[in-house]
Amino acid sequence: MRKLLFAAFVLSGATAGAQVFKCPESYPNKEATLSEIPQGHKGSGLIRGARLSNAFIYIGKLHSDPNGFEAMQVVPKKVKDGWDTEDNFTPQDTKWLVCVYGGDRSSVGQPRTNGMIEWWEQIDPDMTHCILKFREVKQLYRSPSKWTAVATCKR
Repeated sequence: MRKLLFAAFVLSGATAGAQVFKCPESYPNKEATLSEIPQGHKGSGLIRGARLSNAFIYIGKLHSDPNGFEAMQVVPKKVKDGWDTEDNFTPQDTKWLVCVYGGDRSSVGQPRTNGMIEWWEQIDPDMTHCILKFREVKQLYRSPSKWTAVATCKR
């Protein structure tokens, strides 16, 4: 029992300085309110839910890169069923994991797939290194495939 507790303590200490983010597999349907509705209209807006189609690390202001092209400064490294990117930062950089939904991703070989919906998650300012792993989860008898994105960031 003591050995098990010691092992748990060592493992928890090894990851204490890390942050792990996982993009949700899908973005839910959500009602939307339009700010410029013509007088006399009583409609209701809806943002359709969508599946994860891309992810990237961005350095800069919140929502400042609508296409994600500036963000991918690092060339993705192809791996089995996906790709990895490694980013290094200075502590004062403002950093984000951006999860993209609704893009038309048909293969792993498309590293820059745009989508209509983005979810921006801020990375702790103290983090100086992140590894983003983007993977295809193949499903039997289903198309299109599902995708996962996990970013592990350390000081």
